[in-house]
Amino acid sequence: MESTLRPWLAISKVEKIVGFRTHLEISIKNQGRIPAKVVRSQYVLSATEITQEQIRSGKEEFHGFMIFPDTGKRIILKDQISINTPYVSIIINYEYATNKKAEFGLTAKYDQMGNEFIHLEVFAN
Repeated sequence: MESTLRPWLAISKVEKIVGFRTHLEISIKNQGRIPAKVVRSQYVLSATEITQEQIRSGKEEFHGFMIFPDTGKRIILKDQISINTPYVSIIINYEYATNKKAEFGLTAKYDQMGNEFIHLEVFAN
């Protein structure tokens, strides 16, 4: 029963935004039935494949915004992505209900030929 009454956050898009600085924009969506508060994210950009241990020691950003059911938000990573760092991994930590916590994450690799990110691993707790 609880599984249907919780938020289900998921990464809906990873984009490379080219402008004054090339950065990453992560779009997330709440596909669940109750709101969630996104507390923080941790991310790593790397030249090689990324392990879960590396993600958990990655750069932290603190948020504090709400995502309501069937809505989304964007997180912009402050670091630049380049051909030297094609791998990106991010974990999003969120809270819901009273003192309940969850997380989800994604590891992807930037494909220059297709100008897109290929999802290598998706995980949730």
